[in-house]
Amino acid sequence: MRFIPATHMGSGEVCVESTANGGVSGSFLSGSETYNFHEFTSSNNNTTTGFQFEITNGFTQRARIIVVAGGGAGGETGAGGTYHSGGGGGGGQVLDIKNVNLFPNQIYQIQVGKGGDAAIPNRPVNPIYNGGDGDSSRFYFGDLDITAQGGEGGYGTGLVVGDGGDSGAGFTGGNGNSNDGAGGAGNTANGQNPPRSQEGGDGGNGTTLVLGYTSPAFGASTVGVGGGGGGGSTFANTSDRGIGADGGGDGSHLSNQSEDGDRHTGGGGGGGQSVTRPSPPPYSEGSEGGDGIVIVMYPTGSC
Repeated sequence: MRFIPATHMGSGEVCVESTANGGVSGSFLSGSETYNFHEFTSSNNNTTTGFQFEITNGFTQRARIIVVAGGGAGGETGAGGTYHSGGGGGGGQVLDIKNVNLFPNQIYQIQVGKGGDAAIPNRPVNPIYNGGDGDSSRFYFGDLDITAQGGEGGYGTGLVVGDGGDSGAGFTGGNGNSNDGAGGAGNTANGQNPPRSQEGGDGGNGTTLVLGYTSPAFGASTVGVGGGGGGGSTFANTSDRGIGADGGGDGSHLSNQSEDGDRHTGGGGGGGQSVTRPSPPPYSEGSEGGDGIVIVMYPTGSC
């Protein structure tokens, strides 16, 4: 794989050169220091993508590594159901590690996890009601292994119909009731149960990243990531749907479809009650989980 020169970085008086085989890089000022960043993302929501990053000269002891895993898709109960709605997908785990040592001539492997695959409830053979799980994201070489776990898909069938998916960080999705789906868990909180018989549960909170620069992937310097998807509702009002948090999608209600988790946030997809979004004929599908991202940033030192 051919490397494309990307950035310079450093720690103290040391100037460090680095290369990567993809991603987007840039620089920003923080106080009196210049920092460089490199963002690694997939080209689409449904593919886990690998990259490589290498220090070619020098070193840094103050790298910040952000790893966001893919979120789980929302559960989907299918068309014509009288009761129950799918639960929201769980948010992908978010790891934000500071003061990481990066050394020369080591090829760091990067994996950006995809979002969970949408349920396909009206397929006549082997229908899928539960949302797919998100994939893990990683930054690793040797003893250094920063791995964020993907979120669990929300439930649309079985004994746990309407339950929200667990988050990659280990928080628990909410429990659905006979009408409404529960929220998926987020990176920092459990998903919520439906507060009443006509309202889906909200997704659990994720994490707010303060980056210090305007991110090419997000278009903002502060972004919420790793939130759970909202649960669906069988009722008609917009307010009846569960609300996704920090990149998680909202659940459906009787006249509106569920929402995918936001790109690159690892947000869980919203849960649904009827077929909620078109896919290639003759089938339709529920919501997808949001894919992840890996960000590397560091002071440039004497560069």
